[in-house]
Amino acid sequence: MIRGPYSLALVAFLALISACDQKAPEKSGAGSPAAPTAATSPATLPPGSGSAQADFPEPDITKLLMPLQMRIGAARQAARSDPNDVHKVIDLGALYFAQGFAAEAVPVIERATRLKPDDYGVWYFYGRVLEHAGKPEPALTAYLKAVDVDFARLQSDPNSPREVYVPAYIRAAALLLDKDAERAERLLQQAHEVDRTNPQVLGGLGAAAARAGRADQAIERLKAAITIAPRYFFAHSELARIYEERGQPDLVRIHRDQAGGEVPYFPLGDPVESALLARGMHVGTLIENATQAVERREYTIAEEALQAAINADAGGVVARTALGDLRVLQQRYEDAVREYRSVLRVNPRAVDQRISLAGCLTSLGKSSEAAEILRSVVSDDPSNAVALFQLCRVLVEQKKADEAVQMIEAAAAAASKNALALTQIGEVAVRIDRVELGEKYVRQSMALDPRLPQGRYMLGVILRRAGDVEGAEREWREALRIEPLYLPPRMGLLEILQQRRDRRAMEDVLREGLARAPYSPDMLNTLAWILATSPDEKQRNGQEAVAIAEMANRLTEFGNHALLDTLAAAYAEAGRFEEAVSRATAAIVLARDVQRLEAARAYGERRELYARRQPYREP
Repeated sequence: MIRGPYSLALVAFLALISACDQKAPEKSGAGSPAAPTAATSPATLPPGSGSAQADFPEPDITKLLMPLQMRIGAARQAARSDPNDVHKVIDLGALYFAQGFAAEAVPVIERATRLKPDDYGVWYFYGRVLEHAGKPEPALTAYLKAVDVDFARLQSDPNSPREVYVPAYIRAAALLLDKDAERAERLLQQAHEVDRTNPQVLGGLGAAAARAGRADQAIERLKAAITIAPRYFFAHSELARIYEERGQPDLVRIHRDQAGGEVPYFPLGDPVESALLARGMHVGTLIENATQAVERREYTIAEEALQAAINADAGGVVARTALGDLRVLQQRYEDAVREYRSVLRVNPRAVDQRISLAGCLTSLGKSSEAAEILRSVVSDDPSNAVALFQLCRVLVEQKKADEAVQMIEAAAAAASKNALALTQIGEVAVRIDRVELGEKYVRQSMALDPRLPQGRYMLGVILRRAGDVEGAEREWREALRIEPLYLPPRMGLLEILQQRRDRRAMEDVLREGLARAPYSPDMLNTLAWILATSPDEKQRNGQEAVAIAEMANRLTEFGNHALLDTLAAAYAEAGRFEEAVSRATAAIVLARDVQRLEAARAYGERRELYARRQPYREP
C-alpha cells in the first residue's frame, strides 16, 4: 500500500478540530458538486436544542474490554452533558465508529455537522460513517458537501493547504465509478487541477477512462500513477483487467502479481479516517500507526500506540506481538520475552511467537530453553524451515551437531514426498555447513519435481560453493527458464557476471528480468548502479539511471541505505551534485543506524567526490 501525500499540519487539521469558526463564502459557478439536501446538511441546531442534555444512542458494548466500555460510557456522558461541544460529540462518534457501531455513530456525527457546518472534516467524517452504515447515497451527498465547504475555504484563504479535500473527491468518485463513470471523472478532473501528482487521482481517472472505453488513455493514466507510486495496487489491478481484455497475458501476469487480485478504488493513507480510528481506539489502526512510527525510528510513539492497542484488544495477541517485535529491534530482549510469553498464554500453539521467543532466549544465552521451544515447533511441523534452521544453529552452538543432523534427517523423512520442503531442508543443512547432506536432499527434491525452480536455485548455490561456477550458472539459467519471475537465480547469475566484470551481460540479464518483473527494487537498483557508474562511457546513462534509481527508492520509501547510495551516484552522473550529496548523507545516516559502518565509510568517500562535483566510476 502507499501513503497519501499529506503533511503533518494537514493531518492535524483533519483531526476534526477546525480552527475556522466563521462560515466561508458559498462556492459559485456552474458545474460545482450538488449541495446536500436539507435532510442531510442542517445548517443550524434545531430550535430549543440549546445546551440541554442530548439523547445519543447506546450500542451494546458489553463484549468490549472493560477499559473501552468505561471510555465509551464516559464519552457518552460528556457528550450528553455538553451536547454543543463539538469535540465531545466527535469523541463519542469516533469511539462508536472505530468499535464497529457505525449505525449508532450516524446521529452523533449528524449533530456535529450542525455544530460545525463549515468544517470540511466533519462533513467528510459524516460521509465515512454513513458509508460504513450502508447508506451510500447520503454518504455521497456528505462527501460532496465536504468538497463544497472546502472549496469555499480555499477561495477565502488561498494560502491554506490545497490538497485537503482530495480524499473527498476520491470517496465520491469511488461511489460513482461503476454507475456514473462520467460524473466520477469530472470530480477527479477537478481534484487533478488541485493536485496533479496524486497517484490516487490519476488511478481513478484511468479507471474512469477504461469504463468509458478509452483504453489507451486509461493505460497512460494508470502508468502515470504507478510511476509516482509503484505499489499502488488499484492501478495494477485496473491495468491487469485492461490487458486481459486486450489478450496480453504476460502484462496481465505482471500487474496481477503486483495487485494480488481485484482491488477496490478508495483513497490510501487517508489521514481523516486514520485520525478518527486512532481516536476511537481501533486496534488495527493503532498497530498500523505503530508500524509506521517504527519505520521512522520513532520508537516512543510506536510504543504509545501499541500500549493503546493492547488496552483495546481483548486478547492483545497482535498488539503484544508487535510490541515484542519492537523490543527486539531495540535489543530489549527481556521485555520482548515478556510480551511473547503473554501472547502464548492466550494461544500456546502460536508458531511465529514461539519462534520469536526462542530467538530472544538464544540472544539472552538461554539456549536450552530456546531449543526445547524450537523442538516443539518442529515436532508439530517438521517442514518448518525457519524453526528447523534456528534449532540446528542452537544445537551446533551447543556442540550437538550430531543431534542437528538427526533433526534434519527426521524432517526430511517426514517430508519425503514434498519437493519444496526437501529443498528447504537441504538449505538448512547447507547453512550449518553440512553441504553433502544438503545436496542429497536437494537432489531428492529435483527427482520428485525437476521443474521446481527453488531446487534448481539451491543446487546452483551448492555447486558454486564447491567451485563449479559453470554448473551454478547452468542451474540458475534453467531455473529462470522455468520461472522467469523467480528473483534469487537471477541475482546469483548477476554475481557471476559481476565477478567476470561483464557489465553488458549484466545489463542484458537485468533488462530481461525487469521486462517480466518491473517493480523489483533489487534489479532496479543494480541496473541503475551500472548505468551510473560503469567505466564504459557508452554504457553510462545518467538520466535513465536517475529515473530507475528513483523508482527503486519509491518502492522502498527511501528507507534503504544501499538504494540511496545508488541514487546519489545516479544524480552525480547526471550532474545533479547537490542532490547527490544530500542522498549520500541520508545513506550514511541509515547505514550507521543499522551498524553497517563499512558501507557508511564507502558512502562517505563517494560523497566527498560529489562535493567536489565529480561522479563515481567503478574500477
